[in-house]
Amino acid sequence: MNEFGLSSVLILYGSDRIKRDGLFDRVSTSQQGQCVSYEELGGVVSNPKLSHVKEAICIVKEKKLQAVVAVGGGLVLDSAKAIAAGAKYDGDVWDFFINKAVTPTQSRNPWGRRIWAQDNGRL
Repeated sequence: MNEFGLSSVLILYGSDRIKRDGLFDRVSTSQQGQCVSYEELGGVVSNPKLSHVKEAICIVKEKKLQAVVAVGGGLVLDSAKAIAAGAKYDGDVWDFFINKAVTPTQSRNPWGRRIWAQDNGRL
């Protein structure tokens, strides 16, 4: 994280299984070892809820976090991408899904809207 100039992140995950399995400890210890502070938010579920994404966006904005670290599978990653886009947008994150707004990456991507927040997870 330091190589990207990051000092604060949101660690996003699904179930508490990552804590039971020790994965959360490895990720959080890695952040601390790089002097990166973090907030955490679990609870990403199948068919992620917009309300959960909006909650995470509020956390990122209020705490002035600089990136989202997704720990988990595709649903967590998809949620993290929406959070990253929404955190830098003053409107409703849903605007990205109804083509009312585009991320900077989307506006440069002539092949469609599948690529989001490719700047190594930076917001």
